[in-house]
Amino acid sequence: MERYMLFRFDTYYPSGGMNDFIGSYDTIEAAYANAMRGHTDNYHIYDTVANKIVRTNWDGEYEILV
Repeated sequence: MERYMLFRFDTYYPSGGMNDFIGSYDTIEAAYANAMRGHTDNYHIYDTVANKIVRTNWDGEYEILV
């Protein structure tokens, strides 16, 4: 598994946990590019090394958490 995990979900109908998992990527840029391809409201990019969410647009508010 690569370092960055991408989760995409809709605000009102998330699948929950790993059911929202899209894929893992070597770079945060690759994960972000795939986040923008989706047809969902929100995304989280999780850094498996830092053990935290590093990018999100939860409820439409874009934020970099690094």
